[in-house]
Amino acid sequence: MKKLMALSFAACMFTISAIAQTERPVDPATQTQTPHNEKRKKHNKENHERRKDEMKELNLTPEQKEKLKTNHKEMKAKHNELKKEEKEKSDKILTPEQQAKREEMKKNRRAQRAEHKDKNNKSYNAEVAPAVQQ
Repeated sequence: MKKLMALSFAACMFTISAIAQTERPVDPATQTQTPHNEKRKKHNKENHERRKDEMKELNLTPEQKEKLKTNHKEMKAKHNELKKEEKEKSDKILTPEQQAKREEMKKNRRAQRAEHKDKNNKSYNAEVAPAVQQ
């Protein structure tokens, strides 16, 4: 039984390490890896274009378009309200020290994200800008 557990654990660890080592996609024009934020921007743009095409295909009336926009705004507002409510409930559960620690952790995450984003943009610009100028 112990051998089976050890074998299962080893298989899981191998799978996780293999997944973690997957490469980011390569930009064919520059033969360099595209930064995550560039990939995300491309993905968002593609989704926006797809949704736009779907809306055209539905032949919506101006009234329907307006109602859908209003509905989207309302759902976004509700989502923000739910996030605010969740934070308020969490604050009631956590001690002041835990709340302060949570806020500090949040600041650290933001700083790490900003640093990661800057690093990716700098490396992307350093690799792509010279290729574009040629």
